[in-house]
Amino acid sequence: MNADIRLVVLDIDGTISGHANEVSDEVKAAVKEVQAKGVKVAIATGRMYRSALRFHRAIAPICPSFPTKVP
Repeated sequence: MNADIRLVVLDIDGTISGHANEVSDEVKAAVKEVQAKGVKVAIATGRMYRSALRFHRAIAPICPSFPTKVP
């Protein structure tokens, strides 16, 4: 991994969640791997906060998530 990368921002739909609308073990492992290298991970999504929260918890990013639809 490039030493200059400090932050990875992920979308939910089609990026960290698949057809089952769940975060796979492979995605969780990849997130942990980059975090172990000192890269921060965040979620940016068009989902509402409550809908995005379970994905945020599933990957346990250090950074906050950024939903664009707030109730």
